[in-house]
Amino acid sequence: IGQCIMSVIQDMAEEIFMQESDFPPALLPGMEGCFGLLFGLPFYFTFVSHFRESPQDIWIQITSSTFNICYMIALTCLFTITGIFNIAAT
Repeated sequence: IGQCIMSVIQDMAEEIFMQESDFPPALLPGMEGCFGLLFGLPFYFTFVSHFRESPQDIWIQITSSTFNICYMIALTCLFTITGIFNIAAT
């Protein structure tokens, strides 16, 4: 429930920001991505030593099933198409 509330607050803040400023709509998701990368990488490198698993083992698990491969491709396409429509709607 908390994640839903925070998502609504973020969407409202973005809309207010976009209406109040002369800002290209496609720049805001790019800034969010940079912000996430900036804060995500330190967390990843901080906690990766605690949950260490071989990347080769993970790759073998992913590619062992054609369902997993098709699922990853379909999910990537879904997110890409959704993002394109989201940007086109703003």
